[in-house]
Order: sequence, then C-alpha cells, then structure tokens
Amino acid sequence: MSTTHKTRRRALFTAALLAITGGLAINSSTAQADTTLPLSNPDAGSSGHVSGEEGCGGLDPALNYWHFVVVPNSGAGTFLSITLVLDNGGGETQFVFTGDDIIPNGDQTDNVFVEVPAGYEVTDIVSGSATISGTANKFNLSHTCEAGFTPLTAEKTADGLYDTNFHWTLEKTVDPTSHSGTAGEVAGDSDWTITATKVDDPITDIKVVGSITINNDNDVAVPVTVTDVLDDGTVATVDCGGATQVEANDSLVCSYEALPTGITASLNTATIASGNPDIAGTEATAPVEFNVEEAHGDDPVVLTDPHLGLTEETSSTIVRVINEEFPCSSVATDYIDGAYSYTVPNDAFLDGGETHLTASAEVVVDCTLPALRAEKTAEGTFSRDLSWTLNKLVDGVKEESFSGLPGSVFDPEWQVDVDLVVGDPEGFGVSGTITVYNDALIPQDFTVSDVLDDGTVADVVCDASTVPAGGSVECSYVAAPADGSATLNTATVSAAGNADVPAYADVEFEFSGFTGDTTVDLTDARRPLIDRLGLLAAIRATDVERFVCAASDSPLYVNGTYTETFTNTALLTGETTLLDSSASVTITCNQRRVEGGHTIGYWFNAPAGVAQTVAARTTLLNTYPNVLAGVNISTVQKAKQFGNNANCSGTCTTMLQAQFIATAMSVLTDTTAPYYGDQCVAVPTYIDADGVAQIDDLLTAINAGFPWSLARTIELKTLLDNINNDLPFNLC
Repeated sequence: MSTTHKTRRRALFTAALLAITGGLAINSSTAQADTTLPLSNPDAGSSGHVSGEEGCGGLDPALNYWHFVVVPNSGAGTFLSITLVLDNGGGETQFVFTGDDIIPNGDQTDNVFVEVPAGYEVTDIVSGSATISGTANKFNLSHTCEAGFTPLTAEKTADGLYDTNFHWTLEKTVDPTSHSGTAGEVAGDSDWTITATKVDDPITDIKVVGSITINNDNDVAVPVTVTDVLDDGTVATVDCGGATQVEANDSLVCSYEALPTGITASLNTATIASGNPDIAGTEATAPVEFNVEEAHGDDPVVLTDPHLGLTEETSSTIVRVINEEFPCSSVATDYIDGAYSYTVPNDAFLDGGETHLTASAEVVVDCTLPALRAEKTAEGTFSRDLSWTLNKLVDGVKEESFSGLPGSVFDPEWQVDVDLVVGDPEGFGVSGTITVYNDALIPQDFTVSDVLDDGTVADVVCDASTVPAGGSVECSYVAAPADGSATLNTATVSAAGNADVPAYADVEFEFSGFTGDTTVDLTDARRPLIDRLGLLAAIRATDVERFVCAASDSPLYVNGTYTETFTNTALLTGETTLLDSSASVTITCNQRRVEGGHTIGYWFNAPAGVAQTVAARTTLLNTYPNVLAGVNISTVQKAKQFGNNANCSGTCTTMLQAQFIATAMSVLTDTTAPYYGDQCVAVPTYIDADGVAQIDDLLTAINAGFPWSLARTIELKTLLDNINNDLPFNLC
C-alpha cells in the first residue's frame, strides 16, 4: 500500500491467510485483458461485522478491514490493485493496495479484504477503483470488519551517549645530541624540539537510553512483556518500575539502558508482547544517534621549558623548535688532560588538571684544549782542573831517626816529589733554550721545569709566563750536574687543563778548558834552588845531608844523651797553588854506659857470686848449651877452679866461656826493670846487621854461632869483658 504505512501485523495475518488457503497464488483464470472498475457503492457504510468472526474469518481481530468483491463473484476475476480516495477531514488522500495489501477471502481472489488505513473510517471513502484480471462487471464494497479490541500502541525515544577520553603526551628531542669543539669557540648548535600531543583514547561509557511509552486504549488492563534491542544486537535492560501490565485506557512508561560496545547501532526497537490473546502487542522504533555526554581529559594544558624560557597554553597538539648554541669554555682550568665535557640537560613540563608530564633531552658537549708544545736545545760542557802535589821525604819516609854514640855519622837522603795532576772532567754544565708554542685559541699560563736524566735540576728563566693564543715564549736554562753521566735533558711544560708536556734533547759534553795553575815555583830551604815547573811537568829531586853525633864532651849531652830534629819544608806556589810538605830527621846521641853487671871475679870467687853461679848451673847449661858444653861448675870449688883457670891461650875458648857466664849471670839475676839484659850495645854486624843489639840478644847470638873463629872469639870475649866492666855505651 502506498501513501499509508503498512503495519507489520497485517503482513503477519496475510501470511496466516495464505497458510490457511494452502498458499494458493492469486492468478487470472483466463487470459482476458485487465479491467479497471470504479467503486460502485463508496457510501455503503458499516455492516457491523467483527474482524476474526463470521464474514471476517481469519482476520486480525485487533484490526479494521474493508471487504471488497467483484460481480459476478464466481472466481473468474482476480484483484490486481485497489485504489481508494479517503478524506477524514484533513483533505483527500489516495491509497493504493497491491500485492500483499490485498488479502484473499479464503481461496477466493475476487473476494478480498484490505486493512483500513489508520485514522480512517468507512464513511471517509470518497471514491475508489479496482483493476481486475479475468471476468468482472462491477466493483463493490461488501461489508466492514470492525476490530474487537484495540491493539496496544507504543512510542519510544533513543539517545545514544558516550564519553570521549583523551590524554597528553610530551616528547622532547634534540638534534644533534652532541658537539665537539676547541676551547674558545662555539662547538655547534642544536634544535630542541618539544612536542605536546593530544591523544584520543577509546570512547567509554557507551550507552543508549530512553523511554518506551505503551498505550492501552482498551477497557481492560493488558499484561505486557517489554524487550528492547539495538540493531547491533545489544539487548537493553528495561525498567518499568515494577509494573507488569498497562492499565485500561492508560499508558505505561518504561525506561531502558543498552550498553553496546561501539557506536555502530542506528536503530532501537522496543517489542511489547501482550499477555491478552485478544489484544495485539506492538513495536516501537527510534533512530539512534550517538552524542558526547562527557569529555574526560585536561583542556587546556600549559607547556613550559625553563631552560628555553618557554611558557605556552594549548588545547591542541603543538610542536615548538628552539635553537641553542653550545660554546667551549675559554677558561683553561676547566679542562683536564686537555678535555672538558659538559652536559646540558633540558626538561620540558606539561601541566593541567591531572596532567603532569616531564620530558627530557640532553646535549653533550666535548671540548678540547690543545696542549702546549715545547722544543728545546741542550749543550753540555766540562773543564779539567790542574792541581799539583808536593811531597817531601827523607829516606823514603816522612820522619827518619838515628841514634848513636859520640862521633856517629848518619847520611839520610832528602827527597822532594812534585807532580802535576790533570783532574777528571769537572765543572759540568748544560744550557740551552726551551721554546713553548700555543696552538689554542686562548692564551695559556704555564710553568717550565728542566731536569737531566742524572737528576740534576736546571734553573729556567722565561720571557713570560703566558703564551698568547697562536704564539710562543722562549726560555733559557742552566744546569750544573755533578758529572758527565747525563745523556738526556727533559723540559716539562705544565699548564692548567692539560697533562704536562715534555720536550727532550740529547746531551753531549765537550771540553771547554782548564782551571788551575799551568806553572808553579818550587822552593826548599835546605835546597835553595828555585825550579819553575810548567804544564804537564813533574820532578823528583834528592839531596844527601850528613849528620854527626857530637863528641862525648859536648855540652849537648844531658844525662849522657841528646836528641836533635832537623825539619825540611818544601814550598810549591802559583796563582792558585800554595802547597808545603815537610820531612824530618831526628838524631839521638848517647853517652850512657852499660850498668848493673859484675866481672868474672865476682861470679867465680866472691862467696855470694859463686854460690849463685853454682845454683844457676842447670839453667845456664839448658839456655846456652853450645857455648857451655863441657863446662863443669857443679860445685863452688869447681866453679872457682874454672874461673881461675880461664885464659886466652890457644883458642881463647875458656876465657870467652868465663866472660859469657859472667854476663849471663848478670842478665839472669836482674829481675827488676829496667832489666840488665835489655841494655843495648854496639855489636859486630855478624851479630846484628844494624850493629846494635840488646845484651840478652847478644848472648843468644853468640850461643847460636858457637864455636867461633879465633878472631871472632877474641872479639866477642873482649866485647863481653867490656860489658862486664860497664865500659860500652847503652845504646837503647
């Protein structure tokens, strides 16, 4: 049906009628041409039939129908369309019924029903016509079918709602992130990029809400069941306030809420099922449009960057790019080992309501301070010292001594040695220059030390203590090493911000000259000649000088002796040389005689003497077995006899033996210091090469050499006789 809205209920009942009639199609029984006939009785009026009952069987009892027929009503004709012009006071409206709008009466296609358009009654028919296939002569309104109950009606509302959500992100980047440069220059520049992004999050709290109003125009209450569903399949929760029916001639308002997962639904349908079988339920639909109920998120927010001086309020995504330069420090003390690095951290902040974001980036700046450079020279020198030695000797020693008796002669030899000593290399020195260069863009303060590889520290003097940018400073140095072992000289340049910088130079020492006297004068008081000695000259001079002991009656003797020392001093002089050397000769002359002895008369005849001799017989024989072999002095009588018979006839042996025993007894019996045997006497050189011997040593020598020749026997006998008579001088 055009013009008017066909209800879903009619379609359902049409399907039911088709089922009742066995699904017969409405077809023309003949091949005659279609006929259009006018409605012959538009004012027929109501017949009082009731839908669903006799004459209106199979129809929905809740709806109104009009029953049309053709004449003849023999099944030979079929309705193809019915056109009605209706006017219920609002003006004429044409309705056209075709297809399913035309409901057969059972299996009769020329006897049909149409549903009365809503709001119209039979008296509103102005005119009509029908198009018939088959045989038909007249188009009539047969009767009306009035609804027994009024179907429920309903209307509804639908509001689609959702919450939007958004949050902010903050990103900070910098490009480039690092720079390298040298002291005093700008290492580079970077672009800081700060991006505050407004990010839409998934929508939440999606719902469709509204009301369903159910109208009951009947005189009885109608139980109802209400369901509600969106066209995306979401089933709503319906709340009718606990009511389960619509009161008679009343309306029931229910609320509902559907919670879909998205916002694709566009139609909401409420279905009201009637609990009264005689009263039809209904449906109500409403289009769904979704609208924002609440927006969750901070708007506006404030973007700040203290480092860059940025403060900005925004409600949308913004990007800010700010450039910054990064200089390298011009302060040398900022650098360590020539390197200075610093990091520039930069924080951006985004704040507002619940938003508190921080984003960071940083730039690393690596700066270098070119180290000072140094070059040096080194010249090594040394000198040699000329020194002289002077040595005065006598008989090869510094002090010589002689002793003798009056008239003794001594001939010592004086000796003077002069030598020139060319010293080892000395006066070592190393000198040179140290040049300090500055390749940096800033001036640099510096200090310089200089040391040889033997540990000698040099004195350094520089023209300045600051090297200008790109300039140089020259220094000089002097070192005084102890020797020439150094082979390397090292200068060390120290400046803030860098490790010490060394500079090296090899050291070679070259001879620079002599120090000291190249000529000297030699004088000697006991040798009056003056010698002028030249470079590399040396001499040895000798002179013999005689010394004689004074005669025994000289007043020089005191208590029988006198001593005199003669010192000889040589001098060696020059501009820087002043040397002296001395030697001395000491002469001792003696008048003292040997004392404390006894003659042979005492030891062989005097009662006390001879008794001691006899008592000492064994000791004497054991001590001097050679000389006393065969001598019998075992008794006093025999001792006296031997002493009295001793003579110098023949070999003179008995007299030597008698004098030997007398001297030996004087030695043996003297037990108090100074001892008799320690006295010295002049002896033949065959006894002692020096010509002097102690008395006890003399006896030992005579015993050792016994027997002697006649001449020596007589000489030794006489020497012992003189000793026993205290005649020889004591030379000790």
